[in-house]
Amino acid sequence: MNVLVRRLSIVVACCVVCALPSRAELRLRQYKELVNEPEFQTYIYGVGMGLSWANADLRDKKQQPLYCAPATTRVTRERYLKILAGQIERDEKAGIADPEAPLEALLLFGLEEEFPCK
Repeated sequence: MNVLVRRLSIVVACCVVCALPSRAELRLRQYKELVNEPEFQTYIYGVGMGLSWANADLRDKKQQPLYCAPATTRVTRERYLKILAGQIERDEKAGIADPEAPLEALLLFGLEEEFPCK
């Protein structure tokens, strides 16, 4: 009986997860409600690390990197969040903040601003 209950629980959990709508991107309009959530902060860190790996791959292939952080620079979760916040603030001050802008792209733009390639 215990095995049956466990299997049924797994099936129900899988159905619930599969039924949830997936989001490919988070939008600027969602930023203020999410910024202090640990899951969001971890997500932004993961996006930043993915961009870092993409950058490393581009460098290995002798192609232009997305941004040019010094080799000795290790970007922490807090720094990725600060870079994202800075980009949002710059866009708001310039009057170009778009509520539908993907936060992932804003992070990339912020990294390009923080670590420009010369």
